[in-house]
This record gives sequence, C-alpha cells and structure tokens, in this order.
Amino acid sequence: MTESAESHSAQGSHWMGRAISVMAIFILVGPLIGALTMSFGLGAVGAWSYVLEKNYMEAARLLLGGWAVVALFAVPIGYIVGLPSAAMTGIVVAFRTFRTGRPSIIMALIAGLVLGVFNVLATGENVQTGQGVAFWMGALICAHLLAALVCGAIAKAMIRPV
Repeated sequence: MTESAESHSAQGSHWMGRAISVMAIFILVGPLIGALTMSFGLGAVGAWSYVLEKNYMEAARLLLGGWAVVALFAVPIGYIVGLPSAAMTGIVVAFRTFRTGRPSIIMALIAGLVLGVFNVLATGENVQTGQGVAFWMGALICAHLLAALVCGAIAKAMIRPV
C-alpha cells in the first residue's frame, strides 16, 4: 500500500471514529435529557394549577415529590421510549460529522424537531391525558429539541476540527 493510500485509510478511520463517538453521545445522553424534560415539564404544568389557586405548598409538594419519582420511573422509561429517536438523531449528526469532520448543533436541532413532530403524530391519539394532550405534545417536542441541543453541544465541544 502506498503512503498516500495508508494516509487516506487512516483519515477515513479517524472520521469514522468521530462519527461513532457522536452517535454514542446521542444514545447515552439523549434519552436522559428527554426523560427529565418530559417529567419536569409535565410536573410544572401540573403544579401551575396549584400556583394559580395560590396553594404554593401543594405546588411545591407536587414538584418535589414528582421529581423524586422521576429517578425511579421516568429515566428508565425514557431510555426505552427515547432510544430510537436518540439513535436516529445521532445517525443524522454522525453522518454530517463523517462528511465534514465536525458535528452540527443545527443539524441536531432539525433532526430533533422532525423526530419530535413525528412522535407526536404517531402517538398523539394514544395518549389519554384529557385536556393536557396539548401540553404533552409540547413537552414531547421540547424534550426532543432540548436533548438534541445538549447532545449536539457536547459533541461539538468534544470533537475539535483537525
């Protein structure tokens, strides 16, 4: 193999390693951020009704008690439910990283938005939250966007231009 071919092969494996690292960030961190966003967002919406009634103690109890339960239930469920979206967003950003050598937060946000809207459309009718369905849909899209933003920022900070 010539020196040029070896250099090209080494460079290709370097870019592939970067792409795999980006995917790993999205798969490991994305569902956690999404689960926390959904739980905190929906908990805050629930507590807001008590705030409007000036029942601040009940609002605080709901928020603190609800957030304590998050660690037990929402995070594991978040990985089960959010892993496909995180992996797909990771693939999009990893492909961009493989092509250009640098992760893109904008690409992550676009992929997160598309997948968030897709998930709302795919599951919206199955969610039985009564009047809170609009809040649930908004929280789901926000969860996708915030997870994409955080993961994209981590990837961009970790992977420097060569």
